[in-house]
Amino acid sequence: MSGCPEVGRARAFPRWFLLFFLATTRVVEARTPPPTVPGSGMVRLSPDDDFEVCTPLLTGQSWRYHFDSDAELGFSAHYHREADARSLWRKDELRQEDGALTAAFAAVYCVHWHNYQESSLKLRYSVEAPR
Repeated sequence: MSGCPEVGRARAFPRWFLLFFLATTRVVEARTPPPTVPGSGMVRLSPDDDFEVCTPLLTGQSWRYHFDSDAELGFSAHYHREADARSLWRKDELRQEDGALTAAFAAVYCVHWHNYQESSLKLRYSVEAPR
């Protein structure tokens, strides 16, 4: 009879492990945004609104961007690597900028705009495909 509890425990372990695995996998997915295809467009940002464009880059790849806005806004770049998100830099009070991001290592890189004005603003942006 001592063999029965062992069988019961052996069956419970995979169920517990599966639930734990699914729960932690969802947390990682929630922290890692899906990449957005590079391109161009115009968006209207309400006060305290954000907009970002992301793409996966391999080590050494570059990603050019350009934007202009009808009011000053915040602009930053960051990367997502597994569940980790880290800022690369941040600039405030910009109306336009041309530049490039070069990947130091493989990750999902993002450029991010933030409207800190008290009224809406129009953002025109363009980001090239990685090279």
